[in-house]
Parts: sequence; structure tokens; C-alpha cells
Amino acid sequence: MNKRLQTGLSILELMIAVAIISIVISLGVPGFMNAIQSNRMASNVNDLVSSLHSARSEALKRSAAVTVCTSNDPLAADPACDAGTFDGWVVFVDDDMDDVVEASDGNGAIDAGEEVLIRNEGFEDTIDSGADGWITSYGPSGFRREIPNRATFVRLCDERGNENISGGISAARVITVGPTGRPQIL
Repeated sequence: MNKRLQTGLSILELMIAVAIISIVISLGVPGFMNAIQSNRMASNVNDLVSSLHSARSEALKRSAAVTVCTSNDPLAADPACDAGTFDGWVVFVDDDMDDVVEASDGNGAIDAGEEVLIRNEGFEDTIDSGADGWITSYGPSGFRREIPNRATFVRLCDERGNENISGGISAARVITVGPTGRPQIL
């Protein structure tokens, strides 16, 4: 009588393989989640820094004041600057560009005739922000303008808070805008 050779896994071998896979997954998932949170934070930080760079570039290009301000409804037809955190923001030319200097030019508020350049709905719900003001404005030279309620820093953090994620690097991020107007991520 011919016996066929059976190839495959026994139930014991299968149980050992499943146990090893579950151990590897349980070790890898927290690190993977940390990577996802770090990428989410970087994306949100880069959105704001990109808007600040664009505002500075536009101020130089147009030789006019360009302002970044928080807005509760940045996607509205006529958005307004609202005091608060950078949970939504607009970038606009803070001068109506008609060669007439009015009292409303460069005032840090969106007035009639001023062009809105960028509208951003803000950070994801998992990101908390805080700042020392709610307006960052650039003059024609690209330097930060000293206006009331100016923001010189914006702090962003998620549920990890100020936790050390690796190599002494904090999970939280701070964006500063120095007197020269250059945004920097700390």
C-alpha cells in the first residue's frame, strides 16, 4: 500500500505561528501609531508655515502689507479676522492697492477691496493650538510689522502633549516669527 506524504502545518505549529505574529504586531503598533501622529503634526505645522512664507513673499512682491490672521470662518465669501487660536486662518493683502492711503490700510482687518490670497480651515481636530496673538503681518520689506495683537509664536500639540518622542525631541511644535519675518519651527 502506498502512503502519501502529508505536507502542511500541524495545529501546534499553527498556534505557535499565530502567537509569534500577535507578539510582533503588539510590539509594532504603538510605534506605528506614534509615526502616524508625528506625520499628522508635521503636516499641520507645514500648512501654517507655508502660509506665513507665502504672506512674506507676497508682501515683498506687491510692496504692500500682507497679513495672516485667525478666522472662525475662513471659507466665507467675506471672511473676517477673529481673535482666537490658529484653528483657521486667512492671508490677505492689507492694502487696497489703489494708490490712496486710507486709515484702514495695514490695520490687520480685512476691509472692502482687500484681496484674500489663502484660506485655510485650520488644524485637524486632534491638534490643539495656542498663540500669543492672532495676527502676523508683513510690511513691504518682508519684515514682521509691529501691530496690536501680533502673534510671535504659535504652539501646536496633540494628545501626546510635550512628550519626548525620540532623541530628546518633543511631540509638540512651536512656530516663531522673528522681527525679520522668517518663520521658524522649534
